[in-house]
Amino acid sequence: MFAPTGEMPSKHVPEVEENHTWTITFNQSLDPATANEASVYVTDYRGEPLDTDINLGALDQTTIHVSAPAEGYSLGAHTLFITSDHTSGNGHRLEEQVKHLFKVPESR
Repeated sequence: MFAPTGEMPSKHVPEVEENHTWTITFNQSLDPATANEASVYVTDYRGEPLDTDINLGALDQTTIHVSAPAEGYSLGAHTLFITSDHTSGNGHRLEEQVKHLFKVPESR
């Protein structure tokens, strides 16, 4: 089964710095054509998409790096989406969308 690896938190919402870069690791290499801003994106608390940079890992193509917007994430809640539009290098589709909540606290 083609899927992101690692555990996704259940009820715990992690706190991150405003310039946090997410690294998403998959258990198979990705089709580079499906690793883009439409298939991995971050929204603010209103559900508005943010201007993030998406980069596929160069060595084995099993990782995607999601960089914060140039101005950083605003304070409060955000959601990282990994859509089911991802396809592995051998043509398997991601079975379901993943939503990962996180927040930027007022002071760290």
